[in-house]
Amino acid sequence: MKLISGKVAVAALALTAGFAQEAGAGSNTTTFTVTAVVAAHCTVNVPTNITGLNAATQSATTTLSVSCTNGTPWTVGLAGVNNAADQAFRMKSTGNKYVRYTVAATSADSNVSDKPTQVGSQSSNRIGGTGGGGAQSVTLTASAVLDTVPTEDIRFVDPATYSDTVTATVYF
Repeated sequence: MKLISGKVAVAALALTAGFAQEAGAGSNTTTFTVTAVVAAHCTVNVPTNITGLNAATQSATTTLSVSCTNGTPWTVGLAGVNNAADQAFRMKSTGNKYVRYTVAATSADSNVSDKPTQVGSQSSNRIGGTGGGGAQSVTLTASAVLDTVPTEDIRFVDPATYSDTVTATVYF
């Protein structure tokens, strides 16, 4: 019986020595690269409509926000469905009457550098800035145009509901 247990002990010692030798037999190293491609990207959002223009209250506001990847230059142009031209926004009634208005842009965000008093779709009339990674707020103020075309002056048109659909497009 002692002989068998001795053989088992020698076999166990040999097996342990083999593992010890295997673990320290050598090693190999490799390297690899991790890359990220960050593409320029922007979104534009106007969460609320501009409402409340009337003969007494001749202007109203909403907030437009632009979110762009950091360092991305952007511009936003506005185009109305009922525009006579880039500079002339017009609201329309169901009776095919019009009220002229303008849209101005203001912002306290230092990354918003271009804040035109007449926002339009042409590049010279767009809101502009540089992305900072988060939302940049711009206040849009729609104001009724008075006396330029009396038939489209909010103070003199027929009573009705006038509206225009405006598209905001961000270019980057």
